[in-house]
Amino acid sequence: MVLEYWDENGYSNFSYGDTLIEELADAMGTNENGINGTKISHIDDGIEEVCDYYGYSDFTIVNDDNLFMSETMFEIDAGNPFVLSMIYGGLGSGYTNPYNNHSVTCMGYSEGTIDYLFLHDTWDDEDHHYITFGGIGI
Repeated sequence: MVLEYWDENGYSNFSYGDTLIEELADAMGTNENGINGTKISHIDDGIEEVCDYYGYSDFTIVNDDNLFMSETMFEIDAGNPFVLSMIYGGLGSGYTNPYNNHSVTCMGYSEGTIDYLFLHDTWDDEDHHYITFGGIGI
């Protein structure tokens, strides 16, 4: 989802849809050794490998297990949606089951008494869902 965003915003060499998903899954070792899923530690390396393959070495790719709301705001305000990998993630808006161990695209926020993150995931066709910043469980 993040790479498709960048494809639409000046980085037009990426492939689309299933081809890009398969390339990322291969680079991240998804479904390796009969395990259905991707290790969080492989996500940044896999994205970097695919970006390099398409000639884009100017992305900053960081695996950060200590995310602060100020970092989130900085990235979103700079126009940089990012992959948010949750462990024990809470309940997103519109869902009856929590995210648990799931990666999504963080594409916005709302700051206030309670801070919210706006997410896009692959579970449905909604434009976005939201979750409290404290509910991301990273």
